[in-house]
Amino acid sequence: MGGGSGSSTLPSPAPDGRAVVQHHVLELFNMPAGAAALPDAERFKLVRSMIKSSPKHSGFEKDSHTRQSSIAWHEEATCMLVMGLWLGGPLVTFFGPICILLFGTTTQLCYFLAVVLVLALHPLPNLEDYLNKSAFSLWLYKYFSYRIMWSGDAYDKAQTSPPWVGAAGPHSVMPFGSVLSIPGINTFVFRKFKGGTASILSRIPMLRYLYMWGTIDVSGKSLAAGLKQGYCVGVVCDGIAGIFKCTRENEAFYLKDRKSLAKFCIRNGCPFVPAYSVGNSQAFCSWFDKFGVLEWLSRKTQASLFLYWGRLFLPIPFRTNVTLLFGAPVPVEKKENPSEAEVDAVHQEMLCAFKTLFDTHKHALGWSGKELKII
Repeated sequence: MGGGSGSSTLPSPAPDGRAVVQHHVLELFNMPAGAAALPDAERFKLVRSMIKSSPKHSGFEKDSHTRQSSIAWHEEATCMLVMGLWLGGPLVTFFGPICILLFGTTTQLCYFLAVVLVLALHPLPNLEDYLNKSAFSLWLYKYFSYRIMWSGDAYDKAQTSPPWVGAAGPHSVMPFGSVLSIPGINTFVFRKFKGGTASILSRIPMLRYLYMWGTIDVSGKSLAAGLKQGYCVGVVCDGIAGIFKCTRENEAFYLKDRKSLAKFCIRNGCPFVPAYSVGNSQAFCSWFDKFGVLEWLSRKTQASLFLYWGRLFLPIPFRTNVTLLFGAPVPVEKKENPSEAEVDAVHQEMLCAFKTLFDTHKHALGWSGKELKII
């Protein structure tokens, strides 16, 4: 790897007998303007030159990657405006009719519903390639000080492995780490990649524009088709249920009994890449009832029904550092009808991989005092 890769060197044992490998980070917020538009060969050389590596056979020093990116005022203002529109859409769509029923007229409600229908149903333009390589994507990297961090040769293996499933989390209010991984992986990891989303999200006004970067329906049939077409695909494992588990105060991953992704990987014989976004949970504050009513409604409708706020008490995320941690692809043997024990084994491997990722890199990211709870 550029910047002192140790991918071809065997790790030496630590005093306690564990193998310690070199750690690496790619700061996408530091990409120069126009980097995404470079020809592949030039961009590949640039990426390799920008990878920073820890000393061989050790990790990064504590709090060594906590710096927040600088960002020009117009870049920050644009990010705030666009994300406010994206993430304000669900709130307006859900609470707007309630307010009109209480304080408005029937005519106003009809106009409102007509606008919602137009915004929800009009065809979306195909801007995937443009957005992945746009200046706006770079501005979002800066807004979230977005980094990709890994150990050993995980980056090289992610590039050369057969198409894999990115098993990612947490969802929190909005999985920014996973959303930004779409342009990040396509442009700077050099893999064809699509993020899996629930189909209903493509019909939520304003929020649906977020998915013009390149998404795929999260159903098993759709994901399998994407893999056959040569795409790597990503799934936010805890889904909508994870919104109500992982908050600013509680770093929890709702995955302990959710085994469908493990079963999918076995049935399709595809590797999985464990990925965890540190800092994702700090982007918003949220409120939902303690009785679980909004959680139940959200899971039933596959839509996020709760209150959230960020900067200026608006649906604009705080400027928090978000780092995507990922591991090397884990091969999975294909079986059409796996046993419960076989599914459990792959699922347990996933759970261990998430915990290892978090515990391995949290100290460098200023998260030493945090514990990841898998529930």
